[in-house]
Amino acid sequence: MRKKIKLNIVLFVAILFNAIAWPQIVKAATLPSSPRSFYYDEAGLLTDSTQQLIENKNRQYKNKSHAPQVVVAVVNSTGGEQVGTYARDLFQSWRIGDYSKNNGVLILYALNNGERNVVIQVGNGLDNQLNASKRSQILEDNRTNLKSTDSLLVNQGIQQTFNSITQVIDENPSTSSASPVVKGIVFQIVAPIIIFIIVASAVGIWLTVKRYHSMSKQEFIRDTRRRNLWSYSRYRNYGDDHFDDHFSGGGGGSGGSAGGSSDI
Repeated sequence: MRKKIKLNIVLFVAILFNAIAWPQIVKAATLPSSPRSFYYDEAGLLTDSTQQLIENKNRQYKNKSHAPQVVVAVVNSTGGEQVGTYARDLFQSWRIGDYSKNNGVLILYALNNGERNVVIQVGNGLDNQLNASKRSQILEDNRTNLKSTDSLLVNQGIQQTFNSITQVIDENPSTSSASPVVKGIVFQIVAPIIIFIIVASAVGIWLTVKRYHSMSKQEFIRDTRRRNLWSYSRYRNYGDDHFDDHFSGGGGGSGGSAGGSSDI
């Protein structure tokens, strides 16, 4: 019986882990590997001059104290994934930016069967400088070229988008470094604890239900009576102690003199 229960617990934990971790594993497998350069051009849209621009700018950033990274990725498809989710996953998979500053930027261009989706994904360390309003404005300014079917115009749109982003970074070089790291550490510590509590609670509930299901009707009644009697005994003992504690100490206080009384 105990072996069967242990086996069921192992199977339950394995199923729970599979449900949580497997979608992330499958998702990560669809992402391209991190490139050696600061650009990835699966569709062949970037000209040599644009590639060189991206490389040179990021090399310049290496020598600066804030050392951001601005990476461009051009993919044929996001594989049915929402483009925003794909950009976030790719950003994290490639570990763009300095870890302590979380100051990376990813410009994702996905052809997606003619939809030509574009996303600017930023790390938390640059979220103030490149806030949602600025990112939207940059994309809107280059919408015509980015949505064009002419590859040269698309290349120009990506290049202008890259230049606009680096201009904002250069004008506002300061980054917030502590917050992203603290958040990451807290998440790494808290997440496993939460998962453990959920699993332990689920296993406990499951074992309790299984125990009661295995009882006969008479055993269940006896167990219920025993628990009720134990609870009543605790309540009764607590009540007596509580009463004695508050009633037995009457004579030792330093009360004032008795005043007059009124009656009728």
